[in-house]
Amino acid sequence: MTAAHGASGPSRSPGLLVLAGAIGLVLFGATFLSASYSAIQSIDNASIAAETARAKTALHAALSGNAAFDAGAARRLGHDYGLDDARLVEAGTLTPDEVSVPIPAGDAAAKAPPLFAWTPRRYASETFASVAPLRIGSALGILAVLAFILHRLFRVARDLEARRAAARALAGRDTLTGLNNRLAFEEELHAAFAGGAAPDRSLALFYLDLDDFKPVNDTFGHAAGDQLLRVVGERLTALAGEGDSVARLGGDEFAIIRRNGLSRGDLADFANRIHLSLCRRYPIGDAEVEVGVSMGIAILPDHAATAEQLVREADAALYRAKARAGAHFLCAAPREALPAAGAASRHAA
Repeated sequence: MTAAHGASGPSRSPGLLVLAGAIGLVLFGATFLSASYSAIQSIDNASIAAETARAKTALHAALSGNAAFDAGAARRLGHDYGLDDARLVEAGTLTPDEVSVPIPAGDAAAKAPPLFAWTPRRYASETFASVAPLRIGSALGILAVLAFILHRLFRVARDLEARRAAARALAGRDTLTGLNNRLAFEEELHAAFAGGAAPDRSLALFYLDLDDFKPVNDTFGHAAGDQLLRVVGERLTALAGEGDSVARLGGDEFAIIRRNGLSRGDLADFANRIHLSLCRRYPIGDAEVEVGVSMGIAILPDHAATAEQLVREADAALYRAKARAGAHFLCAAPREALPAAGAASRHAA
């Protein structure tokens, strides 16, 4: 028997929602780190540019006195102007951390003018490196908090999805019998007509109504009537084949959408089996009761081009069957009993 169809809407997996949140956090973190390193680089570059300007000013002042500019003078100049590890070096011998300015040609004895080099202070990088342990600890703490939050979000999203799925299932279930309700039945029937009734799409609709059900309610009470309806649902479910769908439309009205065995003979045989099953006695407390059943049958595409028309034809056949003595099922067209024992005994054991 097919599952109930409830009201449905767009569904999003909780895992995908949490994954999207995690990706968003990672992208935010990557953007923040990139911006931080860019800012650090900009601050360091500005500091190096300031030291370079100061070194050029110091070098110009030192050379203007016509004094020899040697290694000792370079160290003194670096000390006076706050240039760390100032020294004279030959071109091509700078370390990766050093920067330099050239000494004007003619101011030194070497063939290739030496360079006045020093190690610049990179204040932003040094500050950033000095707080590395705190930064790593903070990052780990933040990651732990984020992981906890994401875990909680996943659980909340999963619970919400489970509740939404349960609500959808309940929306399509008859609370008394557990069968599809009218909403699920109508959705499934309309789905069969999606895009029009194609010639290769066929099914049979059985409309069922219990006979003599009201006396059971009047004599034994509504609780007994509800018990009987539950047993009817169980018996119809046991008879339903693969792909069939059983629904309770309300009260003592039921419907079956049948997708296999659609020849007239097969449908008559199925209707007879329903009749024999539902007309068996029902234990109600210490007593046993009997009810009958009347059925109307309409076939797609023989009797209808729309879901509404198929329902009308099956409903009309049902009421003709109830009105015709001895005929417990009738087909929509032609308006006569199917070629089978339509008047089989209602009281078969």
